[in-house]
Amino acid sequence: EQQQVLSEKGIATVLTEKAGFEELAVTVDKVTITPMTVITDDKFAHISFCVEGFSAGENIEPCFESADAYLGDNPNAEDACVNMGARFYNGIVTDENGKLIYDDGTPLEINEEGDFISHYSDENGNLEYVVSVSVADYADSLLGKTLHVNLKNIGTVYKAEYTNVMDGNWNFEIDLSDVSSATYCHVDKTIDDTVFILDSVELSPISIKMNYFVNGEVNIYEDENDIPDFCGVVLKDGTKLPYLGNGGMSGYEDETRTRAYVLSAFDRVIQPNEVASVLLRTKEGMDMVEVSINE
Repeated sequence: EQQQVLSEKGIATVLTEKAGFEELAVTVDKVTITPMTVITDDKFAHISFCVEGFSAGENIEPCFESADAYLGDNPNAEDACVNMGARFYNGIVTDENGKLIYDDGTPLEINEEGDFISHYSDENGNLEYVVSVSVADYADSLLGKTLHVNLKNIGTVYKAEYTNVMDGNWNFEIDLSDVSSATYCHVDKTIDDTVFILDSVELSPISIKMNYFVNGEVNIYEDENDIPDFCGVVLKDGTKLPYLGNGGMSGYEDETRTRAYVLSAFDRVIQPNEVASVLLRTKEGMDMVEVSINE
């Protein structure tokens, strides 16, 4: 249902529904990898791949020896860089309270070694590999760009040690949507006990950008930039999603430190028009602060 809604809005592209999608598949020996779904907004993109013909074994994590991505035709160009994360989907997700569960809602099971039992293969024995990318510079955009994804060699990984099973190169060229899915909300509210004013937020179904004014001195120490971080949202029906944030970046727009930003991906798809408030954390270990964005 979420995929259908996103497709209608132009945010998601279900490649398997397009004519000639089989031509996107790359086969090396007996392993075929096919891009399946692309979800894109201004700052983030997620691409799922179906991997057929490879089995790592029960509860063994499959892994590519290397995976990289870049924008455009030249990987060495200044505007080619993206931030990237990728993994094989293991059937484990988080619920609204940040607790790990299986994607059918059942609690996790533990094997004899005390490890969570993962579900890497579907009913057909296929694997799903998910590549997530984001802009390297907060001012950049992914819209309308061409993304190259290169996967090399496939095997297994255990305690960060990779074991190769098969050599191969699977390379893909994927056109990202040029449709902006962001909803702009003017906020203009001071965050209590801080020098930060939340000027506005830009919400999409898969991410958020928060724009701050800074009215005073900020404390910069070690890896902390003092900027209130995004945690989650509160929906108009009262539902709290306090652990919605799933990676991103934050920083100041220039050396004057008078404006700041936070970019964060979500760990699930939401409906921006259902969001009433954002949940922020101003300091490590502090309680979340709720800030209304729709009044």
